[in-house]
Amino acid sequence: MLPEFDREFLEGKELAFTEYGPDQGLRAVVVHNVALPEGKFVTMGASGQHEPVASCDVLIKIPDQYPDATLDSFYARPFLKLANSQSDPQNATATEQLLNQPWQFWSRHLNTHRWRPNIDSLATYWDLVRQALRSA
Repeated sequence: MLPEFDREFLEGKELAFTEYGPDQGLRAVVVHNVALPEGKFVTMGASGQHEPVASCDVLIKIPDQYPDATLDSFYARPFLKLANSQSDPQNATATEQLLNQPWQFWSRHLNTHRWRPNIDSLATYWDLVRQALRSA
């Protein structure tokens, strides 16, 4: 499960989240109803047409060695396409089955510095997630 400082971060941001442990087949956190930039993304609607989407769920896998090990890449649900082109965002074209559902894999890494154990946390990586969704 998440360290207390990560739970406090998510609660402080008033983000709804669910933790998953190894007994559920995956150590991860899902942040629910993450607001997306207005007009940026579409998703395939029930009608088979692309429809605007205002929020998504974000899944982040938590490595066994965390917080000593870095968080790396994230997953979105529903699948997001860029509204202006109806194409996949760069490095977000793969699908992975997690928690019995298909998730869109977003390959995103902390490139600005190396992971700093006991300094970096979910808050550090969350900044990267938000930036990736804004700049896609």
